[in-house]
Amino acid sequence: RQLVVEQLRSGGVIEALQVQRAGFPCRNPVKTCWKDFLSLVFRSDERKRFEAMKDACLKESLQQLAKELKWPASSPLYAIGKTTVFFKQVAYETIEGMRIAMLAKSAKKIQGMWRV
Repeated sequence: RQLVVEQLRSGGVIEALQVQRAGFPCRNPVKTCWKDFLSLVFRSDERKRFEAMKDACLKESLQQLAKELKWPASSPLYAIGKTTVFFKQVAYETIEGMRIAMLAKSAKKIQGMWRV
């Protein structure tokens, strides 16, 4: 039995279950999350400079976003793992809503230029 528990722990299964039980149902790979976050936060000329620093900047950027959106510090709405970023539903919906709004605004701008 101890061997099975050790295999599950080394495979990351136990940590994943603990995160899920903590109420973080939404998951994004770190690369995807950072790419989406870069498009929200930084202008295109600044993105290249920050792409290489994704691990440190992702944590700082999420902390800054949490302050700006006034998310409660007592119960975090996200957790960053080695390969995955976990979000509570409300945080994920907020960030995804911001991303969709930004994409819609960009699409309208491109369409406006094309139609002229």
